[in-house]
Amino acid sequence: MDWYEQEIADIKQLAKGGHYEEVTARDMDAFRENSKQLEQFLDGDFSSMDDELREQFPNAHRDGMTYSVIPVVPRYAHEMATLYPNGARRLFTPNQNTRRQGATPLTAEQVRKLREVYRSSDIDGVMHKAHRRCTALNMQTLAVFPAGPRKVLVLPVSQHDVQYRAGNPLTVADIATHAIVSVRVPRRSEDGEVWWTEAVFTATEAYFKRGAEQFPIYGDSIKHDFGEVPLMTIRAPGMAPPSGHYFSELPEDILRTQVSVNLADSDLGWGLKFSWPQTFIQPGTEGGITQELVDNMPTGPSISSALPGAGSTATVLNKTAPVDAYKNFIETTIRNFAIMRDMSPDAFSKANAAKNAVSRAFDKVDRQDARNAWKLVFKRAENDLVRLVGWVCSKEGILDLPHEELRVSIEWPEWEVPTDPLHAAQARALDYQSGVDSPVRYVMRRFGVGMTEAMEMVRRNLDETRQFTATGADVSGNMNRAPEQAPPLEVRDERE
Repeated sequence: MDWYEQEIADIKQLAKGGHYEEVTARDMDAFRENSKQLEQFLDGDFSSMDDELREQFPNAHRDGMTYSVIPVVPRYAHEMATLYPNGARRLFTPNQNTRRQGATPLTAEQVRKLREVYRSSDIDGVMHKAHRRCTALNMQTLAVFPAGPRKVLVLPVSQHDVQYRAGNPLTVADIATHAIVSVRVPRRSEDGEVWWTEAVFTATEAYFKRGAEQFPIYGDSIKHDFGEVPLMTIRAPGMAPPSGHYFSELPEDILRTQVSVNLADSDLGWGLKFSWPQTFIQPGTEGGITQELVDNMPTGPSISSALPGAGSTATVLNKTAPVDAYKNFIETTIRNFAIMRDMSPDAFSKANAAKNAVSRAFDKVDRQDARNAWKLVFKRAENDLVRLVGWVCSKEGILDLPHEELRVSIEWPEWEVPTDPLHAAQARALDYQSGVDSPVRYVMRRFGVGMTEAMEMVRRNLDETRQFTATGADVSGNMNRAPEQAPPLEVRDERE
């Protein structure tokens, strides 16, 4: 009996007294299917809606009903994942200014090479992808693989592609403490077909599994010296997993909202297909009407046709689809989802010109609160990631780094809710005058640059503005200003 079987036996022994439930089980098949469907929706793949139609409208689906798409999940992720689209500014430590005792400062050359690794590996793009997926699935598991000279591959993996066995059930939320973790990764891709394999990680080994064979992930041996499972986890704010579980719960509200609005829009489209006038012809007592005769009957606004057979009648029926009811259902579903997610429903519509200043202000506060929560999540994640990247670089001989001591300070460009430009500029001007803010600090936040570069940008813009106004041009933006009167033309007599 190994340690795992002994652990199960101990749990069963405790359960015999009737004080503990012996086992609680998730329906992992349904969990993984929902996870996969959410990821597909996020990536723009709505093909699973065909199965939803088959289940909800079997007769219509058999007759050719097709699904419609209102991309709620991608739109929600676009609105919430705002940290990385414009890049991020990182300061790697320990450096010469680090006050942490015992830390070996990084040299300028090490910092330069580490920045090159981050640039060539598109870490900003990877973290943006992880952020988007966390908004739709509440968590991501990240693995770091070597990918060539001064380059690593950071792979975000969703719940349906991860399997694990916990080492300590009390710390199961921390993937680094797991006994074994298996991650599904692509092994081969050819013209739309992908072959998959498993990447297996333990506290001492890491290898690709192909049948009975094992191929090392790092270096020339499946053994590694990281000291724990070399993986990391990013979770959405407040989305800690239930006790004893590694996976956070999936956001069922996002999944149900997306499926519901797609089904409603599909049903509406199918109903509209049959809402046009349809003619029914009933033969008279003498008969004489065949389907072939009806099919070949000429039609048009200036054509009159006689129906053979005494007493024959024609009836025109018109089934009107309940368009307003469907539209109200779709709009209400999206609005309720947005409100429960602390978002303005206008985020799902470009036609938001009627939004007043008060609602914009509250929307900005809600969105900024959400952004601040995500900042805390990704500050921790960036420090976990730099440690993994540093270890992989050292392991592969890409770059020798003290990975255990590596830290990173990160700042993101400022994100602004679209507002009235005039009022936004006036608010900034008041902050500048009161000393709460400065043009340089504003440029640093907005463009994600350092103070020196921001000062240069402000100085250059001011110089260009002065040079331009020296020509007599008006750059005040005052549309009510009366145009300057041109000097009167001198009129000369042609006879002179």
